[in-house]
Amino acid sequence: MNTQEVQTFIIFVVIAVARTLLDIAFWQYLVWIFKDDNPLVKLSLKYNLNKYALAQVISFLVASVISYYSNKFITFKDNAADSLNLVGKFLAISVFALVLSVWLIEFLTSNKKILKLVQKYPLVNRFWPLLCKLITIFVTLVINYFGQRYWVFIN
Repeated sequence: MNTQEVQTFIIFVVIAVARTLLDIAFWQYLVWIFKDDNPLVKLSLKYNLNKYALAQVISFLVASVISYYSNKFITFKDNAADSLNLVGKFLAISVFALVLSVWLIEFLTSNKKILKLVQKYPLVNRFWPLLCKLITIFVTLVINYFGQRYWVFIN
């Protein structure tokens, strides 16, 4: 990677960290407000998604809108008008990352073998859903950077 590429990556990471902090806070808020009698929670359970996965879908979509505009104008300095092709590519990367993150967070927070192991460590167990969220953030950060840099915002 050349100097320009390193600078672009650093800017991407700084924006990603800020967006991620917002994403985590919003996700945590949604998890907190999603009670078992919430209509959205009831609907998501019909599709085998727990409240953590439901919160992931919503917070990820909000974070993706923020990511699109901040990376378009700040990171990759793409001042061209939004095109259907550009937005479509961004949505494709985002949907792929969303599906992967929802699957991953659902798996990590529902898998009985993993949960049995986690329960052996009280501190880890207490923060396990949040740790799962952080794991999904790392995975989607890598996917989003390379997808946006080399497919969406090519300059």
